[in-house]
Amino acid sequence: MNDNRTKLIVFVIFLAILVTALPMAATHGDEGKSDPSPFKRLKFRSIGPAAGGRVCRVAGVPGDALTCYAATAASGLWKSSDGGIRWKPIFDEQSTSTIGSLAIAPSDPNVIYVGSGEANIRGNIEVGN
Repeated sequence: MNDNRTKLIVFVIFLAILVTALPMAATHGDEGKSDPSPFKRLKFRSIGPAAGGRVCRVAGVPGDALTCYAATAASGLWKSSDGGIRWKPIFDEQSTSTIGSLAIAPSDPNVIYVGSGEANIRGNIEVGN
């Protein structure tokens, strides 16, 4: 009984020190921060298709920094030709909208290999065709 009481007292003291020290640590952490002025002109923006759901795979075209593809779990394959600012669906005519695999042919960037079905291990995966 006495041993448990000692453990409880030590725990309460430790907790009191921790609760007291955390606010002080938060106020002293600002000293090492850098000047934010170089980042003032940066704006947050969404990257990726607006109606894509989970993005399962992405692929870029070697030698073309602006072209990229996004394979989604529920809305097909999307292409961006401007570095991800705008996206267009390029798989709408197919019988499935679930893409789990994606590759660009090394010999020809106009050839895209797409595997349907979702490869992610989760409770709500979609099957392919």
